[in-house]
Amino acid sequence: MGADISGGQGSADLTALVFPQLSSGALAQFPIQTKRLKRTILNQAEDGSRIVLADMNQSTIEWGLRYSGLSDAEAASLSQFFQSTEGSLQTFLFVDPTSNLLAQSETLNQTVWQENALLTTQGNISDPLGTNRATRIVNTSAGALTLAQTLSIPSTLICCFSVYLRSGQATNVTLSRTSGGNSAASTVAIASAWQRKLLVGTVLNGGTSCVFAVAIPAGLSVDVFGLQVDAQSAASQYVQTNAQSGVYANARFQSDVLTITADGPNRNSCALSIVTNG
Repeated sequence: MGADISGGQGSADLTALVFPQLSSGALAQFPIQTKRLKRTILNQAEDGSRIVLADMNQSTIEWGLRYSGLSDAEAASLSQFFQSTEGSLQTFLFVDPTSNLLAQSETLNQTVWQENALLTTQGNISDPLGTNRATRIVNTSAGALTLAQTLSIPSTLICCFSVYLRSGQATNVTLSRTSGGNSAASTVAIASAWQRKLLVGTVLNGGTSCVFAVAIPAGLSVDVFGLQVDAQSAASQYVQTNAQSGVYANARFQSDVLTITADGPNRNSCALSIVTNG
């Protein structure tokens, strides 16, 4: 049995349009199909010669998501969200389930990272993948200082903040997530061998943006690699990012109809497509 849900309810709260997670904390189920479409500009002259250029300002990304075994509550959450967007009419915040939500994950001197002037960085450090893409961060001050990045995601979104860490001196490093004046933190022990450390969960009574930070102890140097935020309750394989992170503020459904099929008691399935500017 299937149910078709059409957009057009006209009751959207535009400040709260964030694609919902499943009860597990995941945004999607495998397999996930991702397509990037780009436009090419062709100029053909009268003599038959052609000039072909890529239009870097015109590209789209499309995600094809398929769900099965959804509980009635999960199916209801998806259908209610679809109605709140009025199908393909309203845009919403979508975080790519296949990507790293942090930008410039290996270029920590970029302005997207907020760091104290007393922190110095050195690149080309050997990393746990056998290359030289890690960064050594030295704290020359008398107190702990942070390397941080702000993401425009709500504090209620379940996330896993992960980073590979090591130090020549056994010490403790704090991972934190702060939003709306409240925070969640985890203090982890590190040593001379690379270890991947995690901070999982949400921030209670937060806001619509979150600051993810690593606190470097006073007077010490720490090697960092693979800074990553996943929109789920566990760390996935590290994904390197450049200027574009996995956060898309202007995504929309590609269709005005969402079909949810009841496959059995408390078991439902559906397929949907989400698109955004690349």
